[in-house]
Amino acid sequence: MISKKLNTYFFITIFFILNLLSMLIIHYEFSVIYNIIFSILLGIFYVGVLELVHQCTHNNAFDRKVENIYWGVFFSSLIHFNFKKYKNFHMDHHIYVCTTKDPENELYTNEINPIIQILLAPIFFYKFCYVVMKYKRNNISENEKHHSNIFIYIYIIIMMLSLYFNYKYFLYLYCIPFLIFTYIDFLFNQAEHYGYDQVPITDKDRIIYANNIELPFIFSWVFLFRNYHQLHHRYPKIKWYNSYEFYIHNFSKLPCCSTKSYFEFLKEFIMNGVRIVKAK
Repeated sequence: MISKKLNTYFFITIFFILNLLSMLIIHYEFSVIYNIIFSILLGIFYVGVLELVHQCTHNNAFDRKVENIYWGVFFSSLIHFNFKKYKNFHMDHHIYVCTTKDPENELYTNEINPIIQILLAPIFFYKFCYVVMKYKRNNISENEKHHSNIFIYIYIIIMMLSLYFNYKYFLYLYCIPFLIFTYIDFLFNQAEHYGYDQVPITDKDRIIYANNIELPFIFSWVFLFRNYHQLHHRYPKIKWYNSYEFYIHNFSKLPCCSTKSYFEFLKEFIMNGVRIVKAK
């Protein structure tokens, strides 16, 4: 049995192993089927990588704050945004959730056919990165911005070099995984606060205006239990690796718990359209 506190490092180890195996498969020119399988697995794990960055903003991924910062900076660079800016963006989301000041509102303004929006999911993710990168708060220094951005530039350079020397590395380690990742991430983004409109900032119940989405345990774990979003807003300091047991034994029994299956949400999404932020 893996110690709960080691779950984060176990996840990171699997992610690195998948990357290494994928590189070896490309290098030794195994069947393209293996390349595609590992690309899909990497894409699924990238959903967990984004959630790992999210957990680092709350200092919930590791016991020590410095570990959360270092790993947060490293992994946020793999998905193209500045960790400190994302932390500021996300902390304000918690403070102003479901109000006119919620910084996430900018992401939910286009009323587009849901099928088309799903197809445009990669563009939505890069819009998210752009919104995060231009977000401004007064407590971020130029040095912090500079240090976080260096890793982003290094990663982009590595990807460009892989495209130049062997396009297969770029295709199977970046393109296909990122397509898989952005499609899954888009639906989670839609689900997290789906069905909730803007309310006055004085509304004390707005911290629970979110959803939990039921998934098979293996997917919940790989996604670092991102699917328990209402639980996270109500209890943001719960470590990700403790959230499943807390949800099952405590939170799911509360009257405020809002949970639906993934297919229930998907049906609502197709029938009612994309999430659009509206004032009540």
